[in-house]
Amino acid sequence: ARRLTKPGDSPASDKIGLMTPVCCSCFAPGPPEKFSEAERTEARPVQMTLRDLAKREALRTWQSLLASSLFLASLVLMDSFAGSIRDRVLWQAAFLLPFNAMYRWASFNQAGGYYNTLLQQYTRLSQHVSDISRRRSELYVESIAREQREGIFRLSNSLESAIVYVALSCVRWVPAFPSLFKNRLFLSSLYFAVHRIIQTNPFSGKYMGLIQPEGMWQFVHSYRDNVISTTMQPLLVHPNPSY
Repeated sequence: ARRLTKPGDSPASDKIGLMTPVCCSCFAPGPPEKFSEAERTEARPVQMTLRDLAKREALRTWQSLLASSLFLASLVLMDSFAGSIRDRVLWQAAFLLPFNAMYRWASFNQAGGYYNTLLQQYTRLSQHVSDISRRRSELYVESIAREQREGIFRLSNSLESAIVYVALSCVRWVPAFPSLFKNRLFLSSLYFAVHRIIQTNPFSGKYMGLIQPEGMWQFVHSYRDNVISTTMQPLLVHPNPSY
């Protein structure tokens, strides 16, 4: 948060400004502030509280519940209309596009590591593959550390959710798997667990980029009347350059 004062003002009459949701030098800058240079003072760093971290994990859990619920709904519809394996493949492909669109809309995700829109998740995949190939570099590690310092955190986007959707849908057709894997509720629970693990990205060190999700959100702090409040907002612009 940034504290703004005029010479001679008392603490009670201090003007308080809000930190813009995009503050990293590798992101597009926010709108220009409507204050003179004489009114500006140095920004105060704000550390994450346990409540902030709990809000972040609640958001991740909500998105995983959302994705697993959409997955369960698609399984129910697939079983209602499909007969042969060929029909199931066609129906699975038909449900994939609405699954992507509904997850992106209901999850409130916006920009990600290499894209700004839902369409760019697919049209810029070549850039994403190029970024993945460099994820063992020092530059990548520094970029992730900078994200964390600025309150940015990652969530699964609709493409990653769709990959889990396709993988677990296909599991039902493999005869070698136990019959339990044909149960819709079990598969939906398994979907939730896999999706939630991806959201958390449990790996570190040289494997930290192995299953890193691409959706990006940021903690935004406001400082008013000596009280700090925190909200979470999705980023609207992807990092440039991406990594």
